[in-house]
Amino acid sequence: MATDDRLRRLRAALLEVSAETLRAGVRNVSEDTIRAMTAQSRPLVNQLKRASNPADLLRRVPNPQVVAVVADQVADESLEVIRALLGDNADDPTKEQLLEALEKVLELFDVSVVRVMLATVAVADAEASDLCDELLTTDERFVLPDVAPAAPEHATSAKAGPSEDVLAKRRARKEAERERKARERAKAAAPKGKKQKPAGSSTAVSDTEPPPAPPLATRRRPTHVPAGFDVDDPLVGAVVLAHIGFDDDLGAKTRPAVVLAASDDELFVRPCYSEGGLHSRRWQSHELRDWHLAGLTKPTWIDPDARAIARSDADREPIGRITDDDWNALL
Repeated sequence: MATDDRLRRLRAALLEVSAETLRAGVRNVSEDTIRAMTAQSRPLVNQLKRASNPADLLRRVPNPQVVAVVADQVADESLEVIRALLGDNADDPTKEQLLEALEKVLELFDVSVVRVMLATVAVADAEASDLCDELLTTDERFVLPDVAPAAPEHATSAKAGPSEDVLAKRRARKEAERERKARERAKAAAPKGKKQKPAGSSTAVSDTEPPPAPPLATRRRPTHVPAGFDVDDPLVGAVVLAHIGFDDDLGAKTRPAVVLAASDDELFVRPCYSEGGLHSRRWQSHELRDWHLAGLTKPTWIDPDARAIARSDADREPIGRITDDDWNALL
């Protein structure tokens, strides 16, 4: 997962490209991509598309998801070229191979664009991420200037929309409102005092009788589960920390994962990814609404592709469970 330092370097790299290059990157963000972004990010992209100087807005409102999406567009062509130059070594090049390819890429693209390309790979969950980040901090051609601090909220709210702090307070109010409504629904479903039998009956229903159970939320059952997996296992719906292999089978990383089904020896899971990485920008990925209730510490996206892992590759105790709403949206 991308660190705060890497995200800051990505933003700094993006702010170093020419105004024309930045405007082109903003224009190339598709409507499908915008619709797949979070609610607080979409208005900012639309403001960037209308801005004569998008860099000014990005300096004032450093939204990580917006920065990552625009950076993808700026870096797209140079990334395709360097992957072609690296060939079979594109996913996990050595430092020497990468430096040799960069010499040729720098003949075709401005160093500021190549810097954005390196920073984009650095924030992704890829084998080459650490190597690209190393170049950004040690190679004098790519070392980034300090990131300018964001302006205070009152200086930007009128033009750039609400700040992250204001949005966080709104989310907290919405969460409190959902909890209040849930309490009201539970209260409405509870017995309303002593009940009487129909007229003519000599006895009343005892107040000591247990109240009726509240209606259970309907959770969808997982489909397309491999044979031998149990969708009623107690771990189904839990979030566990698991050792997940990369898509190219070269290496693995410990990350949260949602359990869809389980067998004696394996778990069928969908991995979780944090905001800013490539997986969080795939429109097929599901953004968890209640990530904090799932035991997670930051906004999280769920990979659309499920995979089987050994039970021994996951912690025995889950860190949380996803809510019914998120579970049903996930399926």
